[in-house]
Amino acid sequence: MKFINLLPETELKELKLEFASKHLLKFFVVSLISLLILILGAVSVNVLIKSQIAANNIEISELQAQLNSSDNQALQKEIIGLNSQIKNISVINQQHYLWSKALTELGNLAPSDLHIDLLTVDRTGQIVINGTTDDRDSVLTFWSNVKKSRYFMNINFPLKNLEKPTDTPFTFTFFINPKSIQLSQ
Repeated sequence: MKFINLLPETELKELKLEFASKHLLKFFVVSLISLLILILGAVSVNVLIKSQIAANNIEISELQAQLNSSDNQALQKEIIGLNSQIKNISVINQQHYLWSKALTELGNLAPSDLHIDLLTVDRTGQIVINGTTDDRDSVLTFWSNVKKSRYFMNINFPLKNLEKPTDTPFTFTFFINPKSIQLSQ
Protein backbone atom coordinates (compact mmCIF):
# COMPACT_ATOMS: atom_id res chain seq x y z
CA MET A 1 0.00 0.00 0.00
CA LYS A 2 1.25 3.37 -0.98
CA PHE A 3 0.43 6.71 0.72
CA ILE A 4 0.25 9.87 -1.23
CA ASN A 5 0.20 13.22 0.54
CA LEU A 6 -1.97 15.72 -1.28
CA LEU A 7 -1.23 18.67 1.04
CA PRO A 8 0.46 21.69 -0.40
CA GLU A 9 4.19 21.91 0.15
CA THR A 10 4.13 24.76 2.66
CA GLU A 11 1.62 22.98 4.87
CA LEU A 12 3.65 19.85 4.53
CA LYS A 13 6.75 21.72 5.77
CA GLU A 14 4.77 23.20 8.65
CA LEU A 15 3.47 19.80 9.55
CA LYS A 16 6.98 18.33 9.49
CA LEU A 17 8.31 21.24 11.60
CA GLU A 18 5.46 20.89 14.09
CA PHE A 19 6.10 17.15 14.31
CA ALA A 20 9.85 17.73 14.79
CA SER A 21 9.25 20.42 17.42
CA LYS A 22 6.93 18.11 19.40
CA HIS A 23 9.58 15.38 19.35
CA LEU A 24 12.30 17.86 20.25
CA LEU A 25 10.21 19.25 23.10
CA LYS A 26 9.47 15.73 24.35
CA PHE A 27 13.21 14.88 24.17
CA PHE A 28 14.22 17.96 26.19
CA VAL A 29 11.49 17.40 28.79
CA VAL A 30 12.52 13.76 29.25
CA SER A 31 16.19 14.80 29.36
CA LEU A 32 15.45 17.50 31.93
CA ILE A 33 13.41 15.12 34.09
CA SER A 34 16.20 12.48 33.84
CA LEU A 35 18.80 15.12 34.76
CA LEU A 36 16.72 16.22 37.76
CA ILE A 37 16.35 12.60 38.90
CA LEU A 38 20.13 12.07 38.59
CA ILE A 39 20.88 15.27 40.50
CA LEU A 40 18.38 14.32 43.19
CA GLY A 41 19.93 10.83 43.41
CA ALA A 42 23.45 12.28 43.63
CA VAL A 43 22.42 14.68 46.40
CA SER A 44 20.69 11.92 48.37
CA VAL A 45 23.72 9.60 47.98
CA ASN A 46 25.98 12.46 49.08
CA VAL A 47 23.85 13.06 52.19
CA LEU A 48 23.82 9.31 52.91
CA ILE A 49 27.62 9.08 52.55
CA LYS A 50 28.15 12.10 54.81
CA SER A 51 25.88 10.63 57.49
CA GLN A 52 27.71 7.29 57.24
CA ILE A 53 31.08 9.07 57.56
CA ALA A 54 29.81 10.96 60.60
CA ALA A 55 28.58 7.70 62.18
CA ASN A 56 31.94 6.03 61.46
CA ASN A 57 33.82 8.97 62.98
CA ILE A 58 31.70 8.72 66.13
CA GLU A 59 32.36 4.98 66.33
CA ILE A 60 36.09 5.53 65.78
CA SER A 61 36.24 8.11 68.57
CA GLU A 62 34.36 5.73 70.91
CA LEU A 63 36.76 2.89 70.08
CA GLN A 64 39.76 5.18 70.61
CA ALA A 65 38.36 6.19 73.97
CA GLN A 66 37.93 2.51 74.80
CA LEU A 67 41.53 1.82 73.72
CA ASN A 68 42.76 4.58 75.99
CA SER A 69 40.73 3.34 78.95
CA SER A 70 42.47 2.03 82.06
CA ASP A 71 41.08 -1.49 81.51
CA ASN A 72 42.74 -1.68 78.14
CA GLN A 73 45.98 -0.24 79.46
CA ALA A 74 45.99 -2.84 82.22
CA LEU A 75 45.41 -5.52 79.59
CA GLN A 76 48.28 -4.15 77.52
CA LYS A 77 50.56 -4.27 80.56
CA GLU A 78 49.47 -7.84 81.22
CA ILE A 79 50.21 -8.78 77.61
CA ILE A 80 53.63 -7.16 77.86
CA GLY A 81 54.26 -9.11 81.08
CA LEU A 82 53.18 -12.37 79.45
CA ASN A 83 55.40 -11.70 76.44
CA SER A 84 58.29 -11.08 78.81
CA GLN A 85 57.61 -14.35 80.63
CA ILE A 86 57.44 -16.22 77.32
CA LYS A 87 60.76 -14.69 76.33
CA ASN A 88 62.27 -15.73 79.68
CA ILE A 89 60.96 -19.27 79.25
CA SER A 90 62.45 -19.35 75.77
CA VAL A 91 65.82 -18.23 77.13
CA ILE A 92 65.65 -20.82 79.91
CA ASN A 93 64.66 -23.49 77.41
CA GLN A 94 67.68 -22.66 75.26
CA GLN A 95 69.93 -23.03 78.31
CA HIS A 96 68.19 -26.20 79.49
CA TYR A 97 70.38 -29.26 79.86
CA LEU A 98 68.66 -32.53 79.15
CA TRP A 99 70.21 -34.44 82.02
CA SER A 100 67.09 -35.93 83.52
CA LYS A 101 67.63 -39.32 81.86
CA ALA A 102 71.22 -39.43 83.08
CA LEU A 103 70.15 -38.55 86.62
CA THR A 104 67.41 -41.19 86.50
CA GLU A 105 70.03 -43.70 85.36
CA LEU A 106 72.25 -42.61 88.26
CA GLY A 107 69.42 -43.31 90.69
CA ASN A 108 68.91 -46.76 89.16
CA LEU A 109 72.62 -47.59 89.46
CA ALA A 110 72.84 -46.82 93.17
CA PRO A 111 72.70 -49.86 95.49
CA SER A 112 69.93 -49.86 98.09
CA ASP A 113 72.27 -49.17 101.01
CA LEU A 114 73.90 -46.17 99.28
CA HIS A 115 72.99 -42.85 100.92
CA ILE A 116 73.72 -39.74 98.86
CA ASP A 117 74.30 -36.68 101.04
CA LEU A 118 75.32 -34.24 98.31
CA LEU A 119 74.92 -34.34 94.56
CA THR A 120 76.02 -31.39 92.45
CA VAL A 121 75.85 -30.98 88.69
CA ASP A 122 77.38 -28.01 86.91
CA ARG A 123 76.92 -26.67 83.38
CA THR A 124 79.77 -28.77 82.05
CA GLY A 125 77.97 -31.93 83.11
CA GLN A 126 80.36 -32.67 85.99
CA ILE A 127 78.71 -34.61 88.81
CA VAL A 128 80.13 -34.70 92.32
CA ILE A 129 78.53 -37.21 94.71
CA ASN A 130 79.24 -37.43 98.45
CA GLY A 131 77.59 -39.95 100.72
CA THR A 132 77.94 -43.13 102.79
CA THR A 133 77.26 -46.83 102.34
CA ASP A 134 76.95 -49.72 104.73
CA ASP A 135 80.13 -51.37 103.42
CA ARG A 136 82.95 -51.20 100.84
CA ASP A 137 81.26 -53.64 98.48
CA SER A 138 78.43 -51.18 97.87
CA VAL A 139 80.99 -48.47 96.96
CA LEU A 140 82.66 -50.86 94.50
CA THR A 141 79.29 -51.94 93.07
CA PHE A 142 78.26 -48.34 92.56
CA TRP A 143 81.60 -47.50 90.93
CA SER A 144 81.31 -50.54 88.64
CA ASN A 145 77.73 -49.68 87.64
CA VAL A 146 78.63 -46.07 86.86
CA LYS A 147 81.70 -47.15 84.90
CA LYS A 148 79.60 -49.55 82.75
CA SER A 149 76.82 -47.03 82.09
CA ARG A 150 76.79 -45.27 78.74
CA TYR A 151 75.49 -42.09 80.40
CA PHE A 152 78.71 -41.35 82.32
CA MET A 153 82.43 -40.96 81.58
CA ASN A 154 85.74 -39.94 83.20
CA ILE A 155 84.95 -41.44 86.60
CA ASN A 156 87.31 -40.39 89.39
CA PHE A 157 87.41 -43.07 92.08
CA PRO A 158 89.77 -42.12 94.93
CA LEU A 159 91.14 -44.95 97.09
CA LYS A 160 90.03 -42.98 100.11
CA ASN A 161 86.54 -44.40 99.35
CA LEU A 162 87.78 -47.87 100.48
CA GLU A 163 89.52 -46.94 103.76
CA LYS A 164 86.68 -47.94 106.11
CA PRO A 165 85.07 -51.40 105.89
CA THR A 166 81.68 -50.26 107.28
CA ASP A 167 79.81 -46.97 107.25
CA THR A 168 82.04 -46.09 104.35
CA PRO A 169 82.05 -42.45 103.23
CA PHE A 170 82.60 -41.96 99.51
CA THR A 171 83.19 -39.22 96.96
CA PHE A 172 82.91 -39.67 93.20
CA THR A 173 83.52 -37.16 90.47
CA PHE A 174 82.51 -37.96 86.90
CA PHE A 175 80.89 -36.39 83.85
CA ILE A 176 77.65 -36.93 81.98
CA ASN A 177 78.34 -38.27 78.50
CA PRO A 178 76.79 -35.68 76.13
CA LYS A 179 76.60 -38.23 73.31
CA SER A 180 74.35 -40.53 75.31
CA ILE A 181 72.01 -37.65 76.14
CA GLN A 182 71.72 -36.67 72.48
CA LEU A 183 71.01 -40.29 71.51
CA SER A 184 68.26 -40.67 74.09
CA GLN A 185 66.30 -37.59 72.95
